[in-house]
Amino acid sequence: MNYIIWAPEFTHRSAGIRCLYTLCDELNRKGLPAFITGSLSTNTQLKAPLIDQAKACRLLQRDDYAVVYPEVVTGNPYQAKNVIRWVLNKPGFLGGLPVFAKSERVFYYSEVFKDYIQNTICGKLYLPTLEESLFSPGTSNYQERSLVSFYIGKSLYREGFVDLDQAIEITRLTPHRENLPALFRACQVLYCFDNSTALIYEAVLCGCPVVVIPDGSQNRNDYSKLELGCLGIAWGPSEIDLARASVAYFPEHYAKVKSDSSILISEFIEKTQAWPAIDSAQKLDEIAQLALNKISNYYNSNIYEIANTLAVKAPGLARLLLYLTGKKVAPPVAPPRHPL
Repeated sequence: MNYIIWAPEFTHRSAGIRCLYTLCDELNRKGLPAFITGSLSTNTQLKAPLIDQAKACRLLQRDDYAVVYPEVVTGNPYQAKNVIRWVLNKPGFLGGLPVFAKSERVFYYSEVFKDYIQNTICGKLYLPTLEESLFSPGTSNYQERSLVSFYIGKSLYREGFVDLDQAIEITRLTPHRENLPALFRACQVLYCFDNSTALIYEAVLCGCPVVVIPDGSQNRNDYSKLELGCLGIAWGPSEIDLARASVAYFPEHYAKVKSDSSILISEFIEKTQAWPAIDSAQKLDEIAQLALNKISNYYNSNIYEIANTLAVKAPGLARLLLYLTGKKVAPPVAPPRHPL
């Protein structure tokens, strides 16, 4: 099976988009051809080659190609024979439909989203995408941190949490991504209004505690299910001391999550590679059963006609033939022989 993954333009600031390109990279590194479609640019640091929409549509008419759609894509726009749906957020929350076609193989990204999926689930595929070469705690002590930053992202700003005259705002464009680690290593806290962004864990990986300002898209129980956990994260300002005390333990936890994700990738490959063979076997079974039914019907209908013609001259044989057709007619009983 070859894979064509639908993805928008690459950006480091979206965890979901990074996951799509990372999946393409992982598949190619394992010797399974995979391509990105729907985008005009890619991440040159990953093995995520681009393919245009027209060529993707042609290839996806073949049995040995499958498309991977995130949950934000509505339906099957590429008319692919084999569809894999990767639920990277709550179905319908950021776009797309809340329910997918029954024929799709549905994988979920995180335990947080699993309960919101109404389709039959094929498996889990969680890929950690933090860039450890860029984000790290460094050597600075927490006492040396003096800055405060905040991020609004996909949410809305709320008064009462941040002093706008003192705090540094982070947006999707500023500061430049390469300058983010230095900022986080100088910050004593990041206030995050967006409840679902990789920026939270990038800050934590740099030793910066994060205060999540609930926006209604998730709750405290959802966060407890996150694969990356709550180390270094406060659910509201009241938990800031807990976040400060636990932030140093996050890198070790992240290493374990990365190790566990390799198993999930292998399971994803195993389930999707077996897909064509399973479907082909099912189609062969259907064809064989259809042929058998036709032969059986022809055979039975002709025997029934023969039995009718023998009903007068050979009633015993006629009854036997009717019994063979499944009419539940008992076979003739031989008459008792009289002694000579």
